[in-house]
Amino acid sequence: MPHPSLPLALSLTSSVVILSLGLAGCTATNERPPQQTLAAEERQPAAFPDQRCQAASRDRGYVEPCVSVNSRDPNTPVRDIPGSSQVINRQLIEDQRALTVGDALRNVSGVQGR
Repeated sequence: MPHPSLPLALSLTSSVVILSLGLAGCTATNERPPQQTLAAEERQPAAFPDQRCQAASRDRGYVEPCVSVNSRDPNTPVRDIPGSSQVINRQLIEDQRALTVGDALRNVSGVQGR
């Protein structure tokens, strides 16, 4: 007498094989020729250059590249701070029209006003 779960196992195995073959075909058709890839890489600058903090222009918006988290290294890049952090800079406070500290902290995750 055949095992009742054998047809299910065979159908799952064949589904996985068909899905794998289908995905392999997708990746092969979505590849670009090497000359197009190289041209796109040359046009785009690096997303996150490895730099220490420098004086930034006034039109940086909400981006705050450096913060002071301790007295030993006052120009710590935000990406080097362990844990989660959120910077509220002057531009964000002005855009929210915050008049109090509670107003400024209104959109900070994990902070609740009274």
